Amino acid sequence: MPLTATVDLIAVPNQHFSNRGLFDRDRTLWLGYVLRGPAGLAYFAGDTALGPHYAAIRTRLGPPRLAVLPIGAYRPSWFMSAVHQSPAQALEAHRILGAGTSVAMHFGTFALGDDGEDEPTAALEAELLTSSPRPRFWVLGFGEGREVP
Repeated sequence: MPLTATVDLIAVPNQHFSNRGLFDRDRTLWLGYVLRGPAGLAYFAGDTALGPHYAAIRTRLGPPRLAVLPIGAYRPSWFMSAVHQSPAQALEAHRILGAGTSVAMHFGTFALGDDGEDEPTAALEAELLTSSPRPRFWVLGFGEGREVP
């Protein structure tokens, strides 16, 4: 007899801009996703900046077992910080969410900002080295999988 489990897909807020034409700037919504199942919550932030939505998500749903957070396309910060978060801000988001494990995304594929291909991961590693206690925040290789504790 197969095992079945209910998994809920919940849309949650994030912070970015949107437009598809010349006159529709910020007229559509932005969102991330939370999967809630028997093993806990998994949060996919999507393309977002650091903002109050992280605390709102934790308050509404509780801390996620896994958070997938963007770390790239953050330079120049005067322009990009409204829509993308830096590795240091991703680490702050991890803390605000109370995530058990976070995985980095949104970096190293192609040039979206002035940060280089390897800068986001190097900056995240530098932030992690100075964090005490060291959070579980992974940068996975292409095709790499890990079991989330």
